[in-house]
Amino acid sequence: VEAQAGPALRGPAPRERAPSCVPEDEADAVVDAYLAFERAFDEAAGMNGAEEARPQSPALATAATRKQLRDARRAVRELKRKGRVLVGEADTHNPRAISMTAADTRAVVLDCVTVGASQVVDADTGDVIAEAPVGKRSLLGAELARETNGPWKVVAATDIKDGVRECKLPE
Repeated sequence: VEAQAGPALRGPAPRERAPSCVPEDEADAVVDAYLAFERAFDEAAGMNGAEEARPQSPALATAATRKQLRDARRAVRELKRKGRVLVGEADTHNPRAISMTAADTRAVVLDCVTVGASQVVDADTGDVIAEAPVGKRSLLGAELARETNGPWKVVAATDIKDGVRECKLPE
């Protein structure tokens, strides 16, 4: 019986782009898809002036799938249930696609996120419920997937290291 290896990563990476082994055109597409998810979440949560949170926003389903879509909708549904929305300045991102399977169906993005000046507010009164820790930095990891030649979508995202003083992506 011959052992079957899992999907191989592209590589080795050229030294000037180490450790990313993602072709530049694919890296751009993966990062664009990741950022589209971040924007879709902010909009669904009310960031762009919506009067209520929208857990069924079509933009969420366009940008995320599986666990990440469920998690995003659950978070936005909770805002809506409480009559709250997210307002203010969105977080800033510095994402980089760092790996991709040889079949070009899965990719990993690392992102240095800096929290923006956002607030959770009561949708009716505008009363501030919670303020974001402005300037706080975190290292976030996201896995994206796609069907053959389909669009990239975020499958899962998680904080790798929260509250870092200096957020550096691997060199």
